[in-house]
Amino acid sequence: MLYEQHIGRRMPGQRSDGAFSVTVSRTLPGDTDAVLATWESWMANLSAFNDIPFEGEPQVSRPDKWGYRRCKLTDGSAVSANVQSRFLGDKSALAINHDKFSTAEDVEL
Repeated sequence: MLYEQHIGRRMPGQRSDGAFSVTVSRTLPGDTDAVLATWESWMANLSAFNDIPFEGEPQVSRPDKWGYRRCKLTDGSAVSANVQSRFLGDKSALAINHDKFSTAEDVEL
């Protein structure tokens, strides 16, 4: 993607479908199930993400080495948490994605 930004084909944060997204990640102590459960419990108390209401119920999956929780928002964007086991299972990487923004300015909010 950096090459496509370099040649002017895409802007930073722009995906191949033209939509924009932003991702933050952090490695946390705990296995995949523990980190995903912590995220789920935090999200269970919210009715919106970044002041945008949720649309419908989240989708949750827990395969062996990773897990995710995805939810659509009323503005057409989506938020997901992806958890992947690291370091022999005693730590996990948590990546939070906010996807399907229509403009680069929406990412800045």
